[in-house]
Amino acid sequence: MATKDSADFDPRFDPAFQRGFGGGPTTDAPARAVPRPPAPAPAQIGLPLVVQAPVTPEGTIPDLQGGPDAAADVDAPKRINPFLIALAAASILLIAGGLWGVQAAREPFLQTDVAAQADYVGLQMLMEFAPMAIILGLATGLGVLFFLAAAWQRARR
Repeated sequence: MATKDSADFDPRFDPAFQRGFGGGPTTDAPARAVPRPPAPAPAQIGLPLVVQAPVTPEGTIPDLQGGPDAAADVDAPKRINPFLIALAAASILLIAGGLWGVQAAREPFLQTDVAAQADYVGLQMLMEFAPMAIILGLATGLGVLFFLAAAWQRARR
């Protein structure tokens, strides 16, 4: 068997991991770092921390804050996410625009005048993109609904 200083070992790598090494563990290996205790998870942005209020023996929750500002804090409205409002508006606009596009694509063919000239390229684009806009609007609305449901469920915990 080759020793650590032998020419059979590649000097770029630790001999313990090379074929033919017969020695024990080396003492010149770097010391392992002592693991630190895990850091507490940071609070999620935008969500208030839930604090359990103590209950008195009578079963009532004592007023911990007191004062005239306590009622103002309870009645303060929650901030509404402006991006959710924009997504909901975009969803409504996509659905309405898609429905209008479907109707506009059908309109030339619903007339009694058979000789009506139609812009077939525009009609073809409306016939293809209008249903996609409706589907995208519905998917956006469902995404907003799922986000609101998740936020509601977190608030109930």
